[in-house]
Amino acid sequence: MKGLVDRVILGVISFAILLALVGSISAFSLGVDSDAVSFTSTTTAVIHATVADAKYGDTVRLSADLNSLSGYFDESTLFISSNGAKSTNLRVQAKNQCVIGSDYVTVYAQICDGTDCQVASRQVNVEVRPSASSSCSTYTKLNKQTLPETGFSCGETGCNAVASSISYTSYFDPTVYVLSIRKASERTCSSTGACYYQQLNPSGQVQLDYKIINSGPQGDFRLRAVTNEDSLKAVLSQTKLSLQKFDEKQFYATLYADNAAAGMHKVTIQVLKDNAVVEEYEEFIEVRGAYKAQLAISNIGASGLTASACSQNGFAALNGELTNTGIAIDSYSVTASVSGSIVSPSVTFRLKPGQAQAFNILVPISKLSIGENSVLLSAKSINVEGKGVAKVIVSPCATKTIDSKQEVKNEKTLVSAVVKNDFNTTLKNVEGRITGIPANWTVASNSFDLGVGESKNLSVEITAATSEPADKPILEILAGGQVIASTQLPAINSGNPLTGLFTAIGGINLVYAILVIAALAILGLYSKKFRQQDETEAYKQKIRSLTLAKSSLNE
Repeated sequence: MKGLVDRVILGVISFAILLALVGSISAFSLGVDSDAVSFTSTTTAVIHATVADAKYGDTVRLSADLNSLSGYFDESTLFISSNGAKSTNLRVQAKNQCVIGSDYVTVYAQICDGTDCQVASRQVNVEVRPSASSSCSTYTKLNKQTLPETGFSCGETGCNAVASSISYTSYFDPTVYVLSIRKASERTCSSTGACYYQQLNPSGQVQLDYKIINSGPQGDFRLRAVTNEDSLKAVLSQTKLSLQKFDEKQFYATLYADNAAAGMHKVTIQVLKDNAVVEEYEEFIEVRGAYKAQLAISNIGASGLTASACSQNGFAALNGELTNTGIAIDSYSVTASVSGSIVSPSVTFRLKPGQAQAFNILVPISKLSIGENSVLLSAKSINVEGKGVAKVIVSPCATKTIDSKQEVKNEKTLVSAVVKNDFNTTLKNVEGRITGIPANWTVASNSFDLGVGESKNLSVEITAATSEPADKPILEILAGGQVIASTQLPAINSGNPLTGLFTAIGGINLVYAILVIAALAILGLYSKKFRQQDETEAYKQKIRSLTLAKSSLNE
């Protein structure tokens, strides 16, 4: 019994190891669109190779044994991003235009997991036909000797079989087909060399119209569309065409972005004859990315932008910055409008993803009303549009006059006035200012906000620091630092002779002021001295008079 249990356990372990080994590399298959292809020595044969049944995350490396031919893969490494099939093209060419015959090309696909690799291969018989455009006196035959030297004759226009003993293992058609594919509307290019390609939105689709023109022999042809990305798909309206000489036929291709990455993508429309490409047309598609943008105005606060109707330049400047927050290049136009009418020239620029651009919008004040204005800023491209409202408050010129009262109290001049808000917006920080007075006088004013239609009393106190008079003082009413009204006041007088003297002196050059003061001092001293001399002389005269009088009495 114990031996049976041991054998069961050993079997389970072996089966688990086998599953691990088998699961390490996905079982996949390699396929080609044809086992045999034919082309001329001056064209290219296309072998369409497809890897199927590979698992997500596998990396497939492709290679080819070309023998005596040359060629390359469109993609030699395929990354499996989802379960299913992924394909690429092997493009095979003759090494020169004087090569004919046929050979085998072996295509290999390899998937490795560490040191364990799985390889699949497919063999394709490739036939090279002589080209009518080549001028070869002799031809080099490929390694696979299917054209006996004595059984083939070539002239100026091509080669033809001349002996019945020729052994030829593949179909040979020396006919030269001349076809061309034209798009209904070609892409346009500017004088700078920049071309504008067909654009496609993410997850979108577009239909492109073509026509094929046959300028050569009649024939039956096959159409196919080749893309390098699984996420970009092309579906043709028809895959088979029968064309007479000089025939023209229309067809179209529907392209699906299917979440393709933003950027340029290529689709190749091919015409095949017996699996050989005889004509192809390359179509470039620009897949747009996710388009986003952010608009910010830098010089407007919560209370809005204040402008004066008396501004010298006559404009209200809105400074801002636009940032492309999407993942694709886009072109934008920024404008300003008031009440549905554009009031500024547009500012345009083209931005890369993540790039920012500062701008300056100048709005003529003549387009705005006194008071609060709502200016609509719009930034838009063909893909996105953003809007925002900027508040611009226009203050009037100092034109309005008001009634005021003036009185002198405690050596101070008091001015009072009633201020009424006749504008359509609230006036902030209403206060008074006195002009036309000496610079060192002081002015104090109360401050308040005024709602629409509201009235309040304004009080201004003037303190004179000198005896100079203010002949023409002016009371100015301000709101938010802007003058909204003014009135002429009566003259203001202040008396203090000494202060007035020193104020006057203060306006003279300091040296001259000192000289004036010194002169006044000397004049005072001399006046005192002369008075003292006069008094002394009078005293002496009285003494002499008394002496004489005494002498007379003694006699």
